[in-house]
Amino acid sequence: MKKLFLLLTLATALMTTSCVIANYDGETNPDPSVVVFTFDTQECAEDATPPAKVTLSYGPSIDSSDVADTLVTTDQPTPLKRVWYPGNYVAWAYNRAKGVEINRKGDKILARVKRDENGNMVSNPGYVFAGHAEFAVAANDTLNNVTIALKQTMRRVRVKINLPEGQAQLVMKANATISGVAPCFNLFTGELDVDSGNSIVASPVNIDAEGNLVTEVLIFGPLEGEKNILSLQVDRTAGDTPIIKGDITEVLSQAESQPGEDPVTIEADFSLPESGDAEARIGDWRVIYNGSIKAE
Repeated sequence: MKKLFLLLTLATALMTTSCVIANYDGETNPDPSVVVFTFDTQECAEDATPPAKVTLSYGPSIDSSDVADTLVTTDQPTPLKRVWYPGNYVAWAYNRAKGVEINRKGDKILARVKRDENGNMVSNPGYVFAGHAEFAVAANDTLNNVTIALKQTMRRVRVKINLPEGQAQLVMKANATISGVAPCFNLFTGELDVDSGNSIVASPVNIDAEGNLVTEVLIFGPLEGEKNILSLQVDRTAGDTPIIKGDITEVLSQAESQPGEDPVTIEADFSLPESGDAEARIGDWRVIYNGSIKAE
């Protein structure tokens, strides 16, 4: 028993006095070093406030089981002190926003817009920012600096229907839907993703000071190969409910090609049907940035 006690005491002493930690390949790395993360939030629209805090994740790869997560602030450098074994790493960051669910699935970080009671995407989620960076740690490194550019992944689109004078007084309420909108976004690759469920976003319609119908949506973007159809259901004082539709596929794609100029306005002139529950269509859409017409 005395021999066994001496062996255990010696092993414990060796473990507590060693300043070298072996990695999975049998190599060694010094005691914990520091990687300092800095966040760049310059790429955003005027009405998109950069997040004060983000979830920072890091590991050998995005789909690795050895991934750590921590909540950090973006307004100052974040030093993380730990044992960084020599090798390549990837770090990614994103913020949590209202109306958006974010989950890591394999090699994807998917942000999904939540849905209403009818299964349509909500129109007013919060802005989601995301970014990632790759970096390497060499043996005996004591300090590394990594910058992650947080980019705006969603943009606001305003749809405006210019009515003839006096028609707005006949409108009790109105609601809109837009089809062909991406419900999901891969925060790691920056690509639109297809999620289960429909690709329709629903939004209430307001009447502005000039008597025009206006609705706004915050979206990841239009799905490639799908039509973006705007549908307006207008309840009028006469008791009828005309349905107004318009194909905004082309103008929405043009709006998406100008990131950072939010909100973009898609506009058309239209006169409501005279009476009845008729279905009418809108054409001749325009895209307006900051009051200037850029496309028709």
